[in-house]
Amino acid sequence: MAARGAQFFTFLALAHELSPSQFGAYGLLITSVLLASLLGSIGLRQASAQWIGVNKITHAHALGTLLALLPVLGVISAFAVWCVVGSQISAHGVTPGGLIVFVAVAGSMATMMFQGILLGLGRTTAFSLSDSLYPFSLLGLVLLLRVLTPHIELLPVVASVAIAQTIAGLLTFVLAWRGSDKIALQSSRQVIHLVKHGLAYSVNLFLITLSARISLYFIQTMISQDAVGQFFAGQRIGDLLIEAATAVGLVLFSDGVRSKDPQATLRRNARIAGTVLWIFSLAGLLFSIFAPQITALLLSDEYGAAGHVLTITAWMIAPASATKMIYPAIAAMGKPILGSPAILAAIVTNILFCWALIPSYGLSGAAFALVSSQYVLLIGYAIILRRSFNIAFKDSLLPSLPVKRKSK
Repeated sequence: MAARGAQFFTFLALAHELSPSQFGAYGLLITSVLLASLLGSIGLRQASAQWIGVNKITHAHALGTLLALLPVLGVISAFAVWCVVGSQISAHGVTPGGLIVFVAVAGSMATMMFQGILLGLGRTTAFSLSDSLYPFSLLGLVLLLRVLTPHIELLPVVASVAIAQTIAGLLTFVLAWRGSDKIALQSSRQVIHLVKHGLAYSVNLFLITLSARISLYFIQTMISQDAVGQFFAGQRIGDLLIEAATAVGLVLFSDGVRSKDPQATLRRNARIAGTVLWIFSLAGLLFSIFAPQITALLLSDEYGAAGHVLTITAWMIAPASATKMIYPAIAAMGKPILGSPAILAAIVTNILFCWALIPSYGLSGAAFALVSSQYVLLIGYAIILRRSFNIAFKDSLLPSLPVKRKSK
């Protein structure tokens, strides 16, 4: 929760310092870095965690394999990010943009990949620490900028993102290295098998994240970058709760890969997701009702449209939080591909509604498309749990209350 608090204060500071257009460029950059890291790391976080958990790969071999793959994957992923957002950030005077993007992507990917070792070894405390390194580092750098300069521009903010990602990646490697007296390389055949095992995870996690972020790219193309900033600011307020669920989901994944009874663990995790769904539904309702007041309190006067965006996107807090827990639980069963139909259905829903609604309804249409896609994803997961694992709809969609056992 401390990491979520750091993200919240960073968000507040940047939303007050950057114009909506600059904030839109910043939002597109960090979104693209996240997406590229998820796809570019080719699922090695989940694959290495699973292989370590079942003693299929040693600690030392996992370290060596990830270190060898990181530079190549980082270059490819950074190039993809630059192709997508290079012109947007360059228009705001961000130079040398290519180098900054590469450093940010490499750091983000290092954190993700080496977290797999922490999860596989069951070091949940170290994982939680690694998960908080980037938000705390970025918050510290942003506050330093605020002290040193009268007004923060986009260039130092983007540079701060790259530095914070690098700090997080290096320290996560140190945490993952602890306990290993050497670093070794797997055979090329084993590396290929590890990569093949991880690809399904990476594609699915990329698509899951894309389903919740693709609206930004449509808004940038169909409206303006200023509108991207308004939408990103409104959506980001609700995302702070969703990211807390994401962190819990990764811990559930770690628990699942090491469980001696995966089916029972999956059922328990589905019930946790069902309970979170309804708790966060109440939070979404409150956020929606008080969205204008919340955005007026948190954001500057330039972000007037963000309140209307939050009024609608607040309704995705509950389903998005639940799905952030359900997918890792399914993936821990070693069957990440099972979630693909639901994820693709969510993306198609979002794309079709964006195309149909943004020209007439602008940001409201994009917000409705986003919320609709998250409910499609949730229902799709519930169907998968029922058909593939015989987990009733009530377990994944309704809150589970503790039942007291009668004493004999």
